[in-house]
Amino acid sequence: KSNTALHHFISTEKPTPTVSVTPRSSVYTGDRVTLSCNLMSTGWTFLWYEGQKVNPLSSQESNTNTHTVTVSKEGGVNYYCKARRGDYDSEISDPATITVRARPKPAVSVQAADPDNVFTGETVTFSCEIKTTGSWQYHWFRDNNELSDAAGKKTFKISDVKKSNNGAYTCSGTQSSDPKYTQTSDAVTLTVSEKPKPELTSSLKGAVLTGNSVTLSCILKPQSAGWKFYWSIPTQSSETESHSYTISSVSVSDRGQYKCIAGRGNPVYYTDYSNPLSLTVIGENIIAMGVMPRKSTTDAIFALRILMEKYRDGQRELHCVFVDLEKAYDRVPREELWYSMKTSGVAEKYVRVVQDMYERSRTVVRCAVGQTEEFKVEVGLHQGSALSPFLFAIVMDQLSEEVRQQSSWTMMFADDIVICSESTEQVEENLERWRFALERRGMKVSRSKTEYMCVNEREESGTVRLQGEEVKKVQEFKYLGSTVQSNGECGKEPTHRDEVPSLDPKQFTDRPNRSIDDVITTTFHLAITHLDNKDSYVSQTGSGTASPAPPH
Repeated sequence: KSNTALHHFISTEKPTPTVSVTPRSSVYTGDRVTLSCNLMSTGWTFLWYEGQKVNPLSSQESNTNTHTVTVSKEGGVNYYCKARRGDYDSEISDPATITVRARPKPAVSVQAADPDNVFTGETVTFSCEIKTTGSWQYHWFRDNNELSDAAGKKTFKISDVKKSNNGAYTCSGTQSSDPKYTQTSDAVTLTVSEKPKPELTSSLKGAVLTGNSVTLSCILKPQSAGWKFYWSIPTQSSETESHSYTISSVSVSDRGQYKCIAGRGNPVYYTDYSNPLSLTVIGENIIAMGVMPRKSTTDAIFALRILMEKYRDGQRELHCVFVDLEKAYDRVPREELWYSMKTSGVAEKYVRVVQDMYERSRTVVRCAVGQTEEFKVEVGLHQGSALSPFLFAIVMDQLSEEVRQQSSWTMMFADDIVICSESTEQVEENLERWRFALERRGMKVSRSKTEYMCVNEREESGTVRLQGEEVKKVQEFKYLGSTVQSNGECGKEPTHRDEVPSLDPKQFTDRPNRSIDDVITTTFHLAITHLDNKDSYVSQTGSGTASPAPPH
């Protein structure tokens, strides 16, 4: 019988595990790594430590020797493990260091004329920039929804941007090698507004006198960068970097409608056109005498005489029609009055004052057998009111707007009109233009009092007709005690001729070489001083009150 000996090897040293990292020890934020605690013998449970080895990551021991972590912080981090079997602990392992690098984060940029103010129809280009080199595939998102039409593109363009393109845009990248993906970029918000429409304003209210300066401004709201401004004006088209357009010395040819439009970018993106602004010019083609400050009808009589004398000196015929308006003040339509005041730049508060004044206007009619009941007056201007001549001038200025450019040699004697031309055909044509413009708005040309006169008539020139009816031909025209005669002789002289320095006869006689055109220009461009504005003139003439009906 043999004896078998059993030998046991007992070590007095504690075992020390080692830590391995899979798949690598250099990773990017967001990566997952698996740690393995390696020990030769079996039957162990495991504890894991991070950093300073003070407290285990979990109070519970793990039966497996692996531990998976997702790294989130940039930099180096140490991991340790220790094995336990029963009441016996191994030594703690040496550290396994994981180096964590920041995962690339793209940046989104926007290219537009003004990225902060984008309008429908403009072009917007987005770019995704990843600084880490690699073969990146790009992914685009709007409000966290991936845009399939932009997949794979570093840049993508929206050529006709719409309000539906509003949103927060982000991008990210992927590739096959490390790092396999990027972070998501910070969001860039795109806000698209409706196509803008500029507002066109004038530095002056109401009509502009020739020779004065006026500035038109094309205003875009909200204000944004990169715009050029294009102007549609009566004489030409104009482009300017500035939003303003200045006419330093206004002439009659500047009269008309103005519009502006703005454009920016390449190709140019245009706004809508502004609403048209009508520029009314008062100058050599129409002169209202007897109703403007310091301009009496005497001035107009004197000017007409000088014009006639120059035509006689030049041996040329001048044809003039003296148009009388039948019951001119009584026929002014109230709606035309309100419209004319507003479009001429009279302040709204003064328009309301005049409206209130006329709203209370009532009257009666007396006759041989008694008087009528009181009734409301709904048409016409107040007779005898200091304000009425000015209101009439405003109405006439607006009513005659459409014929001014075609009937350029025209003066107004308070409520009468003088039309002059070098031929009967032209003066007759201009007379018809005036008749049509006036009568379709409630005014009426008097057939019996309208007269025609030919200055320096070289042969029988016939007469002028108004709607087929012959206009009375006269040899002289009388107005307020002054007479203008076709043969050059004068009746009663203007009583205030010495008060018209702008029409000193020397300005004609001292310059014998002046042409007829020069005389016409000087004569019809009388010294109209610049009215501060129609608002101040209304206030100076007084508010006025409606004439009350007689007491019963």
